Amino acid sequence: MRKTTVLLFICVMGLMVVAGCRYTDKPDVSKENDFSLKVMYWSERQFHDQFGRFYRSEFPNATFEIVEIPFLNRQHVSGSYLDTYLGIIEKEKPDIIFTFSDKLLEHVLNNNWIVPLDDYIAADGYSLETYHQAILDHIRKVGNGKIYGLSPTYDSMVLYYNKSLFDQYGIPYPEDFMTWQEILQVAERFSGDEPGFYWNENAAPYDLIRYFGAVEGLSMLSGHPGQERIVLNTESWKEILEFVVNGIRSGAIRYKNVYGGHMTSDDLLSGQNLYLDGAAAMTVDWYGLSYILSNNELLNHKFDWGMVAGPVSERNPSATQHLMINNLFSIYAKSQVKDQAWSFIKFINSDQFAQLQPYQPSMLMARNLERNTKVDPAVFTRLELMKNEALFETLRLPGGFMGHFEALLDEQIRMLVNGEQSIEEALSWIEQQGTAYLLTADDKIFEFEEIQN
Repeated sequence: MRKTTVLLFICVMGLMVVAGCRYTDKPDVSKENDFSLKVMYWSERQFHDQFGRFYRSEFPNATFEIVEIPFLNRQHVSGSYLDTYLGIIEKEKPDIIFTFSDKLLEHVLNNNWIVPLDDYIAADGYSLETYHQAILDHIRKVGNGKIYGLSPTYDSMVLYYNKSLFDQYGIPYPEDFMTWQEILQVAERFSGDEPGFYWNENAAPYDLIRYFGAVEGLSMLSGHPGQERIVLNTESWKEILEFVVNGIRSGAIRYKNVYGGHMTSDDLLSGQNLYLDGAAAMTVDWYGLSYILSNNELLNHKFDWGMVAGPVSERNPSATQHLMINNLFSIYAKSQVKDQAWSFIKFINSDQFAQLQPYQPSMLMARNLERNTKVDPAVFTRLELMKNEALFETLRLPGGFMGHFEALLDEQIRMLVNGEQSIEEALSWIEQQGTAYLLTADDKIFEFEEIQN
């Protein structure tokens, strides 16, 4: 009898331990208690502006130690950005890990650095009913059915068009799910003074070619880490290069060439953006452009505009790599303050937090709430999100390589536009020179200004 009682007691205690490990008890974080959280983010100022100050309005005794990570603006670091990022986690062991790419999340997950949030969500009765299901589904897909992080925001690229110019030229408006080839064919119907397509991202035309390659699911890299080589001399890349070069040569494509750093709102409004000036028929850009377009007081030139989902690949017309889950926070597996970490993640992904920020000028909120917005966000999630291999490709490359490679590719494109060589010669040269530099670039740190001279 006593043996049975002891066994029963052991079984019950075992179940309690298992239950505790699975966080079935409702996490209890008192607003009166002092606690500190170590959090990864871009910068301390950005973190407090976007999240920390709102959380401390609910938990005034909470403090934060911010582990800053490098920005993706061609930081000149030794080794790859991925190595730098993972090294920061290994060294700092933050309570809350920040990722901005599904591929980064995969790496963090494969290192067993984060815990699933599903049991916290269940124990807290935390409703995700108003959370954008397309975003949640992708997070679950990366986590093999589990939720390893939540992001309060996301962003997406769409095709913007100038209705006024389309009406002037008598050309039908673009539609959802057009391929990039179809878009550039439409662009050819406009004159050079009012180009059909304008690209305002950094490092054009390199970024434009790479963007269309990402739409097609193409990669410029081949091979295992440490043995990568540049692969561009293929029929798929040749088609993209031909379209872009012909478009630049004819004047149908115009671009802004800006090296280093990021475009700011002042840059957008400085009169150097042909689309915002009403002088270009189409552009591809993030959600932030719709904020400027929908606030007439920010525009120097007023025009009617619209936006559609795309461009897409003919092979995969329902998907995009350019929907970014850009503020994903997860709990570090060895954190000693997991409940407090969850309370932060729970708060910044809540309806309450979303309502505190009714209209974000540069990003979309993951909570689908009624807001006083001038833009219908539905177009930004009309396409299914596929893994962002193009961004991850950049993260794998040695520091300093991208600036060097962009300059190399842009010079070859200039020669193509001027008829100084063939596309086959250009692609072969870019492959050879790019691969040669890549294989010796691991320990090299190039300041981009040196490459320009």
